[in-house]
Amino acid sequence: MRTVNGRLLRTPGTVLTVGAIVALLLLLAGVLPALADDFGPREPGRQVYDRTGLLTPDELTAIEQAADTVVAAGAPTIVYLQAKEADYDETLEDARELMEDWNVQSQPSARDGIVILLNLEPDDLRHGQLALVAGEAHFDGGNLPQYELDRTTSEMRAILGDEETAEGIITGLEMIAESLTNGPAPPPEPTRAEQIARDLTSGPISIVNILSLPVAAVLALFTRRLWRSRPVSAAPATPTTAPPSDLMPAAAGALVTGSVNDLQMEATILDLARRGAIVMEPENEKNKVQVRLLDPSVPRNPVEQHVWEALQAEADPDGLITSKKLSKVRSHWRPAKDALQSGLEARGWFNPHVGKQRTPLVLASLGVLVLAFVVFITAMIGEQLWGLVGTGLLAAVGFTGLVVAASYPNTTTLGEAEAQPWRGYLSGLKRSQYDREDLDLDDAVPYALAMNATASLDKRLKQASTSGYAPLWLGPTHQTNTWGTLGFYPYWTTFHASASPTVGTGAGGASAGSGGSGGSF
Repeated sequence: MRTVNGRLLRTPGTVLTVGAIVALLLLLAGVLPALADDFGPREPGRQVYDRTGLLTPDELTAIEQAADTVVAAGAPTIVYLQAKEADYDETLEDARELMEDWNVQSQPSARDGIVILLNLEPDDLRHGQLALVAGEAHFDGGNLPQYELDRTTSEMRAILGDEETAEGIITGLEMIAESLTNGPAPPPEPTRAEQIARDLTSGPISIVNILSLPVAAVLALFTRRLWRSRPVSAAPATPTTAPPSDLMPAAAGALVTGSVNDLQMEATILDLARRGAIVMEPENEKNKVQVRLLDPSVPRNPVEQHVWEALQAEADPDGLITSKKLSKVRSHWRPAKDALQSGLEARGWFNPHVGKQRTPLVLASLGVLVLAFVVFITAMIGEQLWGLVGTGLLAAVGFTGLVVAASYPNTTTLGEAEAQPWRGYLSGLKRSQYDREDLDLDDAVPYALAMNATASLDKRLKQASTSGYAPLWLGPTHQTNTWGTLGFYPYWTTFHASASPTVGTGAGGASAGSGGSGGSF
């Protein structure tokens, strides 16, 4: 840095120095903590990553050679050491996350990778937690079944516990390579308990199958009796594409579905956006959405006020909720859901004592499911597939009982009568996907979401997106270029996936279906 005629000039070297200092200060201030939890980059051709510096160069070379034998046996392999306080469950999750993030498999959907991850105690790197994860191709019907994984990690932990870190890892890799090449060791001889389990579950007319029949029959009758006692309305539901009243979307959705759920809270967010309280904005090129709070005076009832507070809890000082924070908003929805429930009860539309009607069926169903689990474990111990007949029968009636109990509506007879016009609206929305009736999407989408019927509008939303429609339920804007050339639809789907726990992406990565084993040493 120098001055000319009293003016401060910045040389390239000075700029770089200042930049480095600023970056260091930001790091020390905790602005970049996420980097500490990153696994770091994966290097082509490298299997072993020691982030602790514990292993010597010779040990690293020996482990790499052992890992190469596993790779040659048909399993892409990663060995990863890091200093981190963690229990076994967290370590197993780290191993699966590493397998997923680094895509440890030979090709997409092969699921044939191996990950050995050690979370070592920061103040004692010779001890910690071990997790061994085998891809589905090796674990489910392959050469690394659960008992073989357990046998391998048992040997490894014994050696690791003697503070021979490299030797423990090498032993595990050699055992894995042996199993992949020549098949797993034979399972141990059945114990007395296993023999008893086989006797109980052997054959189609086994003891457990016979005993399951009367239990299932009694629960089925109990379930039918409760379902037939639910309140119903005799009034018809006339299909329409116009909301029958100005009832808020969350209340309409609760009446139609007979219960309060998270979708109704998400619908309230869209309704608040439609009325100018908030606005959705594109966050980046990956179709992610951020939410900006605009006007706290718009929420007009306790439900909306609590939803606003839930958004506010995850907002920064400028009222901005990033896409990463958006999925956390639903953790604050309990007060809003309670307010919706109590409001419907106060109007006589919901029965505050409906839980007492459901509880006996819930308890009976849970008891049968516990019995089904016991039968299942017995069948697995005895290795008798016929035992799954009784398990399936008990599980079917048990889950049916829980579904009926959960589906038993909170509504009263008065509430059912109030719900019928909205069921007609729901019917009209569903029918609109097959005809071209006029439909106001600005009104329809929040209500459809609250009634869990957005799939019926999906085709129309895609068409509206490509034609330049800017929905009010994403915020106060009519600029067609706000959402880019593809329109709003990709951003709507990512918002819905973030805000609603009922929407999932599915499992198909490298760690899907994998098996794991390990423990402390």
